[in-house]
Amino acid sequence: MKCSDVEVADRLEDFFTEECFVLFQVRLEPNEVAFFFGQAGSSVKVAELCNLFFSSMGISGKSGP
Repeated sequence: MKCSDVEVADRLEDFFTEECFVLFQVRLEPNEVAFFFGQAGSSVKVAELCNLFFSSMGISGKSGP
């Protein structure tokens, strides 16, 4: 998953580590931050976590697998 907003990416990283305890790696790329989920149960579960994060920030829209 990639995020072009560095501030949102930082908050997402905090959410995954502090609220959900999800294991992932982050790679900084030009103009975006890439998140890699090596042992995610499924892309649907990752999308559900992203949607939970976005709703907690009051951001509308859905993330898909």
